[in-house]
Amino acid sequence: MFWFSDDHDSVAQARSILLVTLLSFAGLLLLALRRDAIAIFIAAVWLVYPLIYYVVQHDRRYRMPVLWLTLLPAGYAISAASAKLRKLWQFRM
Repeated sequence: MFWFSDDHDSVAQARSILLVTLLSFAGLLLLALRRDAIAIFIAAVWLVYPLIYYVVQHDRRYRMPVLWLTLLPAGYAISAASAKLRKLWQFRM
């Protein structure tokens, strides 16, 4: 429930949080594959911070302190995908 909560005000908000979460996992994977040092820090925070919320009652406000840390790898994944698409588009032209 911590990562994929359904406790949101609207369907659009729930879907946007789901999309950001999925993109952040993809971004973290890209960071790890490229051996970027920040991947270790992000993975450590993602593993340690939510441990207590796996066993106690979950509320969406508990994710707010680390929401910014999910946006960073999500942005990295979007940036890497757009760079790949740009190269593909230039190759086709």
